[in-house]
Amino acid sequence: SAVEELPLNLGSLPSLIDFSAGRCKNLKQVPISIGGLNSLLELDLDWTPIETLPEEIGGLPFIQKLVLRNCKYLKLLPESIGDMDTLHSLFLEGSNIEKLPKDFGKLENLVLLRMNNCKKIKRLPESFGDLKSLRQLFMKETSVVELPESFGNLSNLRVLQMLKKPLFRSYESDAPGTTSQEPSFVEVPDSFSNLLLLEELDARSWGISGKIPDSLDKLSSLKILNLGNNYFHSLPSSLEGLSSLRELSLYDCRELKCLPPLPWKLEKLNLANC
Repeated sequence: SAVEELPLNLGSLPSLIDFSAGRCKNLKQVPISIGGLNSLLELDLDWTPIETLPEEIGGLPFIQKLVLRNCKYLKLLPESIGDMDTLHSLFLEGSNIEKLPKDFGKLENLVLLRMNNCKKIKRLPESFGDLKSLRQLFMKETSVVELPESFGNLSNLRVLQMLKKPLFRSYESDAPGTTSQEPSFVEVPDSFSNLLLLEELDARSWGISGKIPDSLDKLSSLKILNLGNNYFHSLPSSLEGLSSLRELSLYDCRELKCLPPLPWKLEKLNLANC
């Protein structure tokens, strides 16, 4: 689309429930009147060159879905986004957002957060643990290497995908003269073991070394566990206690020497290139 600007009176459409301006490649700003769309449920601005969002956007009383995928010029979210207490799904993949607002945790009804490849986000705000409704968190290849202590308060979290870039090359691509990447170690707070409803954890390339802590068995709801491409040399005996575990991937864990007894319901096991 060649649309360069939206009408200033956009907010005077009282019945509008779904507004998409996705892939309007010349659209650089959104009028402040957007805050007047009192019936709006979904707003899609993906692949636009918008540089800022007006603070008035936080006043959308019924917004449920906000899509900002691949907004390469958007560096900050408005602080008012924390006022979107009806927001259910937020899509930030591939954007250049540098940080999340400090009151991000006020999104008490947020269920799905996708921020894969948000490479400039280095940390999560301490309020992140207040996202009590969050069930699915996708944050592959961000720059976050430390989770806040409040992370363990995400009492409804079911899916966490937080893989990093591979720490070293897999067997198929090994070649003389190649060098391994320096690992970006992920620091996990003690509260992580409080994620009792977590069903899927993708912790590939977290730079985990030594041994996995015994507290792993507290994640008793785990069904899918991917620990591939890490440096640990042993797994705890408590692994057997993960009675719901169906899939376990230890691909490219080259320091791993032995395996403890495994959960009896396990259906898929990947030890390739260990």
